[in-house]
Amino acid sequence: MTNDVPESPEAEEENTGQVPAPSPLLPKRRASKGLVFGLIGGFVLVTLVSCGVGIGIGASGDNNAEPGPIATETTAVQVTATPPAVVETIAVTVTPEPPTTDASGALTTFGPGTWLVGTDVAEGTYRTAGEVSDRCYWKIAPSAGSSDILQNDIPGGGKPTVNITAGQEFSSSNCGDWVHQ
Repeated sequence: MTNDVPESPEAEEENTGQVPAPSPLLPKRRASKGLVFGLIGGFVLVTLVSCGVGIGIGASGDNNAEPGPIATETTAVQVTATPPAVVETIAVTVTPEPPTTDASGALTTFGPGTWLVGTDVAEGTYRTAGEVSDRCYWKIAPSAGSSDILQNDIPGGGKPTVNITAGQEFSSSNCGDWVHQ
């Protein structure tokens, strides 16, 4: 039986003068002693370095120790602080003008609310001190607490005028002050 596979690489080189390409079907060649020791030495070196690095990580003796940071970055930040503004508290005493009244003590200038004419406010003709908004409303009832309305209005602007007499109840809201004419 003829075997086409050479018995050694040297025999192949002698027959053709060329070193054949490695093939999975061919038997493995024997490596030279220098190559074998070089590969083994490299493997041992890589293994020792890897183990050395592994031993160095967490080798503080503390079994619960976390690995330290791999890289650290430091950034400088400049902070400019602005001093707080000085706040000065000033006490101001405001003395309201005394209410304007007639001889009986009833008001002749009054603001929003419900007033009994002849007791709280003097009877007569009143006009608002300034222009009113569309939220102004006023009404005149025949007596205190009455649900009847003698006259009312939502003027929507201008300076409305009303005539009120003793015994009536006058109410207003969002109209500003009323001034006796």
